[in-house]
Amino acid sequence: MMTTISPIDNQICFQSKFTPYEQINQSINDMINVQRNWETTNLSYRINILNRFLKEISLRRDEICNRLVIEMGRPIKYVNGEVNGLLERANHMIEIATESLQDDVIDEYRKIQHKPLGLVMIIPAWNYPYLISINSLIPSLLAGNAVLFKGSSQTPSVGRIYQECLEVAGLHPNLFLNLYIDHQTTGKIVSDRRINYVSFTGSVRGGQIIANRANNYKLDTISNTPSLGFKPITLELGGKDPAYVREDADLKQTAIKIADGTFFNSGQCCCAVERVYVHQNVYQQFISLVKQEAENLVLGNPLNQQTTMGPMTKQGSADIIRDKINQAIEKGAEQIVRQSLFPLSVQGSNYLGPHILINVTNDMTILTEETFGPVMPIISVNSDEQAIQMMNDSQYGLTASIWTRDIEKGKKIANQIDTGTVYINRCDYLDPSLAWTGVKETGMGCSLSHLAFKQVTRPKSFYINI
Repeated sequence: MMTTISPIDNQICFQSKFTPYEQINQSINDMINVQRNWETTNLSYRINILNRFLKEISLRRDEICNRLVIEMGRPIKYVNGEVNGLLERANHMIEIATESLQDDVIDEYRKIQHKPLGLVMIIPAWNYPYLISINSLIPSLLAGNAVLFKGSSQTPSVGRIYQECLEVAGLHPNLFLNLYIDHQTTGKIVSDRRINYVSFTGSVRGGQIIANRANNYKLDTISNTPSLGFKPITLELGGKDPAYVREDADLKQTAIKIADGTFFNSGQCCCAVERVYVHQNVYQQFISLVKQEAENLVLGNPLNQQTTMGPMTKQGSADIIRDKINQAIEKGAEQIVRQSLFPLSVQGSNYLGPHILINVTNDMTILTEETFGPVMPIISVNSDEQAIQMMNDSQYGLTASIWTRDIEKGKKIANQIDTGTVYINRCDYLDPSLAWTGVKETGMGCSLSHLAFKQVTRPKSFYINI
């Protein structure tokens, strides 16, 4: 039985039996046959269906927003942004599909086609369940693939709403399969030879398991042939994203934006700002400004319109982060945000107020490990060179931001940062025309942009000899 606990009040908000594997096994066979017909349809036909799908999503905006609040605890005043982001990304991918999927014609005798992979499995995270999943869903279907969708047990409504909207839009029911399954069954499907591609968003440990399952390459001892092949995967994993505030930055605006980048969604974002390096000449001034922003936040019930920070989604997560904060304080860090302003933030509660830590050193896990919560460590630096070195000192590489009035200098610094995306004077926006990707332990592959279509297709070359 799959059970979802609302972080608002720790009450059950969803229950469902797991989908039996026998049923899934038959569904996969049915999907293979339908997908072969789907890939032969005109791209314009597929585009029309997905445009209708987006209209259905728009019509169910209120339901989507309500379920996001209940299932994951994001404040109701912000959940509408996820629907807007979904529509923006999906519409962009539809707009570029024709150009991205057209044949690469060398001459009348040679060309490269972009063929769909077949059956695609999408496993998104719970923290931005629509924004994450739409990145792979739209290009997969546009390219002619069928999709198995294994959403998070924390946000179970996502797959159901997708399936209902796609069927109303006219998509064949065997081209999208919503699954309620446990980890064991997930692993079994990921390793199934009939699944041609896996897109996963989650923890580094989860990504390692998925990668091993997807490409568990073994030789059949009788026929000496592979029992499992090499399967393409995309992994978007952890982050410890840094920000660097130069001495020439607009400090007021920088403080506002970095505070939002750290504390929005209670810090539960892979691209949240988790390390802030500030030039020593403006260090004290920045601390004062960002402290003010943190203390203006309202921690409370996410169904309340005045609330700007809701609870941590996972039970126990708040206490784990409290322990990390306390460990840092024991080693000399100082917590500067007045916690008396956040009475709900107590031990044992899902609610955790914003924290800003100073006097942080590299031997503290709060600086080296992904926190995934509303915590901002701030470190003083004396030069661009020191900031670059410290920003790159991480096993992660998802995003980084540089805050400066000198754009040319910002560009030079950006070129030296080991990360998937680098921002100048921004930290929280995924432009769908750019690739969303990471380096190091953050993962492999990408979504969004024209490159997303490369992830869900394979090249097929044609050579005609007259």
